[in-house]
Amino acid sequence: MPEPPRFTHNAFPTARLDACIAFYESVAAMRVVKSRGNDGERVVWLAPAAADTPIFVLVERPRRAPPTHAEPLLRHLGFEVSDRAALDARHTHVVALGLAAEPPEYVDAIVGHIFMVRDPDGRVVEFSAGQDVSPANWDTDTHPTR
Repeated sequence: MPEPPRFTHNAFPTARLDACIAFYESVAAMRVVKSRGNDGERVVWLAPAAADTPIFVLVERPRRAPPTHAEPLLRHLGFEVSDRAALDARHTHVVALGLAAEPPEYVDAIVGHIFMVRDPDGRVVEFSAGQDVSPANWDTDTHPTR
C-alpha cells in the first residue's frame, strides 16, 4: 500500500490578488512565503505567521466572474485563536478594518465561540476559540484509519 498523503494546502482563484493578500495578512496574520509569475498570472503561497507549511494558495485569474457573496457559510477557511479574549480582539481588529462581521457567538462545546467574515472574493473565513480539531478530539473509534 502506498504511503498516506499529507494535506498541504487549499488553493483558490482570485481576480483581486493584492486585496486578498492584504486581507489575509491583516485579518488572519498570514504571510507570503512564495510568489511567482507576473501581473495577471501570479501564484502566491501564504502561511500562518507561526507555521512553516504553506496552507493557502491564491492563483490570480483576471477573468474570474465577480463574487456573488452567496458563498455558503459551511464552505469556509477556519482559523483558531488561543482563547475568547483573543477572539474578541481579532473581531475588534476586523471591524476596525471596516469589514462586516457579526460579534463572536457561542455555538456549542465542539464548535466553541466563532465569528465569520468574508474575504475580498466573498469566501467565508471563520475565526474560533475553543474549537479543538486536534487528533485528541477525533472519533478514532468510529472512523479508524485504513
